[in-house]
Amino acid sequence: MPHPYMAFSIEECERLSLLPQKNTLIMATSQSSMDIFMLSVFSILLRSNPEKLEHLMVCINGADKRCGDPTLQDIKQNFLEELRNMKWHDRDMPLTVIRAWSRVGHSHSLEMAIPWVHTEFYTIIHDDVIILHKEWCEEAIESLNEPKAAICYFPPLLNGGVIKKIHNNKWFLELPHVNSAFMVCKKSCLTESGARWIGYHFEHEFNLYDRVDIKKFLDHHYELNNIQSFPVIEKPYSGLSMDIGSWIYNNLLENKCEFIPMKKNTAIHLMGMSWQNNNSKEEKVAINKNEIKSIHEEIKKNENFFLLFEKYKNAQSNT
Repeated sequence: MPHPYMAFSIEECERLSLLPQKNTLIMATSQSSMDIFMLSVFSILLRSNPEKLEHLMVCINGADKRCGDPTLQDIKQNFLEELRNMKWHDRDMPLTVIRAWSRVGHSHSLEMAIPWVHTEFYTIIHDDVIILHKEWCEEAIESLNEPKAAICYFPPLLNGGVIKKIHNNKWFLELPHVNSAFMVCKKSCLTESGARWIGYHFEHEFNLYDRVDIKKFLDHHYELNNIQSFPVIEKPYSGLSMDIGSWIYNNLLENKCEFIPMKKNTAIHLMGMSWQNNNSKEEKVAINKNEIKSIHEEIKKNENFFLLFEKYKNAQSNT
């Protein structure tokens, strides 16, 4: 609908200024090891339709020399700069590298990249997701062509729900947030929602009944199957946790938008490759050995990709 003072609404501005039926992929990476990170990147390049995937942005975030060791991030930047000089389906590699130091986290890195998106859709993906299904991009776009569809997600939709947690002998309330491991978003819908990916975590004493209509709050979250532990009502909370995408989820629901699941065999998410110990990582690699072997074999068939992978696969941080 036209805007009474701006002539065009935000949704119309987004829709009319973006490349239709095209997708931009955004990956934020920090501490995930080089081999897993590269498997994820190469799975995108080898298993995406170049007629649909217009651009790839990788946001490297992490420590600087004042507060940690940036070696791993430096190695990732070097790898990406070499990759950027290669061809992808007979055209220049459509890769942008964004580097952010120190106190810039995962969701902040995503927010830095999103204003650069010039396509109707954008995908956010973790650096430990390996794409399996070559038609993922066109299938997601097709599902998002439905008028109210806003996000096509790799299940499950949510990480967490309404949860009461004890931290330092104090109650904290956690609210639902989306599982941002791998999802394709209709940019105009998310812009119109007014929400950002950034989460909020703070200490502040409050009684839930002072903040919400308890019946409406419970009915709403029960209807969505979001209640994971019955909230504390009779005692005060000491803080609140809204992780990445909490407000995206809430605002899209308020706008009556829809969330469409991908097929479960679209990808594998190794999970926790940035922070779990080596034993846990090796376990997950072993569980998914067939899928990992498959992407290794595809990389070998591309001489330039294979040489680059071999060059950087054992590179690691000094710490």
